[in-house]
Order: sequence, then C-alpha cells, then structure tokens
Amino acid sequence: MMFNEWQEMSLKKDVESIVQILKRKDQVDALVFIEIGIALAAFILDNANLLDGNEQLKWLLITLAVIPFLIFLYLTAKQILNRCNEISDLRFAKNELVDDFDDKVCYWVMTAVSFCDLLEEKEGANEQTSVDEIIPFLFQETNFYVNKSIEKFHEFQPAAKVIFKNGSGRSKQINSYRLETVVQILYQVRKRSYNVINRMEPHLSDSAKHTIIFQKSNDSEYNRVMENFLSEIRLAGISIGNVEWSFSQTIIGQSEYATDSTS
Repeated sequence: MMFNEWQEMSLKKDVESIVQILKRKDQVDALVFIEIGIALAAFILDNANLLDGNEQLKWLLITLAVIPFLIFLYLTAKQILNRCNEISDLRFAKNELVDDFDDKVCYWVMTAVSFCDLLEEKEGANEQTSVDEIIPFLFQETNFYVNKSIEKFHEFQPAAKVIFKNGSGRSKQINSYRLETVVQILYQVRKRSYNVINRMEPHLSDSAKHTIIFQKSNDSEYNRVMENFLSEIRLAGISIGNVEWSFSQTIIGQSEYATDSTS
C-alpha cells in the first residue's frame, strides 16, 4: 500500500469528524428555526389583534418561545459539564491522544515505510540520471515521518498510563503490543534508509552529501527523544518487550564531509 492510499484513509477519518460536528450543529439550527417560527406566529397573531384581552394565549406564546431557549441552555450546560468531567479524569486527553495514535502515527509510519521502499527501489534501479535530486529527497522524507512519529510519542509520555495498557480486554486504550510493533517498524525503517544512503553516498554530489549530513544531525536529536520515551514508558510499567532504539556508528555512517557540515 502506497503512502497516498494511507493518506486517503486518513482523510476518511477527517470526514467522519466533520460529519459529527455538523450533526451537533443541526441540533442548534433546529432550535433556532423553532424560535423563529414561534416569533413569527406571535407577530401574526399580534397584528391580527387576536392577542388583545387574551392573556392565556399571550402566556402560552411566551412559554413556547422560552422553551427552545431553555433546551439550548440545558444542552450547552450538559456538554460543558461532560467536557469538564472528561478533562478532570484525563478521559478527554486519552481519547484525543488515542485517536492521534490511530489516525496520525499509523499514517506517518506507513508513509515512512513507503518512502523507504521507494528509496530502496531507486538504489536497485541504479539510475544515474537525477540521482542527486531524488535520493536525498527520499531519505529526508523517510526520516521526516519517522521523526514526526517520535514527536507524537513525546506528547504521549506524560499520560502514558492513561493511553497505553498491558494485556487484552475491551478498552479504548492502546495495547502495549501495538506500540511495540510501531516502534520496531520505525526502527527498521530508519535503519534501512541509513544502510541505503551509506552505500549510495560516495556516488552523490557534495550538495547532496551536505543535505544528508544535515538530516542525520536532525535525526540524532530525535533518537535521543525516542530513547528517553522508551525509558519513561518502561518506568511507567508499560510492557514493550525488548524494543531498543540504538544506532551504532556503522549504521549511522561517517561521511568525509561531516567536518565541513557547519561551514
């Protein structure tokens, strides 16, 4: 599955969210139309002199006019109260971050995999034309989406016990084995992309090499963030097996241009 197909799946989630918002808006619109209808009826009756001396009819219209407003206040207060309760026990944060894992992280992971596959295909094709343009781009995009996932994991860290759970059972929490699988995929994608780029780097231009060095430097910062995340997750009691995030100098590679990268 290519990254554009995963993007289409992500867009479907966005459409579902928009539909939910529109449904909530429909309730308010219905109350507004009821209020307008009652006001129009009162205007017609008043101008037809049907309300003169008829106190019961006047109070009936006033009551009917107030009821939609009271319903609106009740629904609004109920929504605010539910929101406060969710925030107080972290349910709101949990639901939002769990959705981020399902809708964003999984999409970013598969996008990184797709770019990495394209990078390996480009190496296999051994195309010399425009190699300087496409190879650094594919390497950057692969690790850009790996880093986006790591950044989101960093956001998960403070609420890890609420978002993740060990074992099975019905719950909206994310099973720790899913987290373990995603981290392993991200690690392998990073490793595969570095192996490819290290083999191809000697054949690239100086400009392309500097681009790759910059990306590797940026990746090293995110690698530290990921190592800290895994450490904190384990301290929180979340079981993620023997997952590690360490890259030897052999994997990272050492370019002859590294010392000139700041110039």
